[in-house]
Amino acid sequence: MIRVSAAAFLLLPVGLGAQNATDVSEHPRMEKARAEIAAVWEVSPSEVRMALLGGVPEAVDSVAVTPAASPRWILSLWSGDRMSRRFLQVGTERPVPVAARALPRGESVMSDDVDTRPETVWGPPVRLLNPVGMVTQRMVSEGEVLVEPTVRAPLLVSGGQSVEAVYTHPGVSVTMRGEALGRARLGDVVLVRLASGMRMQGRAIAPGRVELIGGGAR
Repeated sequence: MIRVSAAAFLLLPVGLGAQNATDVSEHPRMEKARAEIAAVWEVSPSEVRMALLGGVPEAVDSVAVTPAASPRWILSLWSGDRMSRRFLQVGTERPVPVAARALPRGESVMSDDVDTRPETVWGPPVRLLNPVGMVTQRMVSEGEVLVEPTVRAPLLVSGGQSVEAVYTHPGVSVTMRGEALGRARLGDVVLVRLASGMRMQGRAIAPGRVELIGGGAR
């Protein structure tokens, strides 16, 4: 927990979808709190955004923040000897991928289809996937954020499809034919029936190609 002086606050509206939400990210009295959040998340303080629902009472003279795993940290506010607590909305402002044009369902996303724009993402930082090469799962409007499940990696294996099943062991690599018993995207696990009738689990690594997982025989 850290405690910093807060003699005054600059109240700015932010788009949290909640009435009376205010942005306290840039106020100098919140500088130490912002730096603490940045250190916990291992990001630049300039990326950290903080917003308080309902605003900050003018009588508040100091605050403290307590970390949490959710987008809402605990904010303690002191007015003299009196203390109250509220939820502080915390996130990061980052460039996010958005559709440069309207995209139909089932479209493979190309580099020209993607723009970026800065946007506040509430909660701990998450890795934003590169949408290029992914496939739209529904119609996408121009300017819409391109993240899962709106876009997903393409299917590499379909149920009933003949696949190359690769088994690797130190110093040995064997390729067999098999039949996929389900569908899988890159990295997904799928059951494969080999020509011998044995069933093994495999991980999709390329179109029509599965790497068998040792110990998965059935």
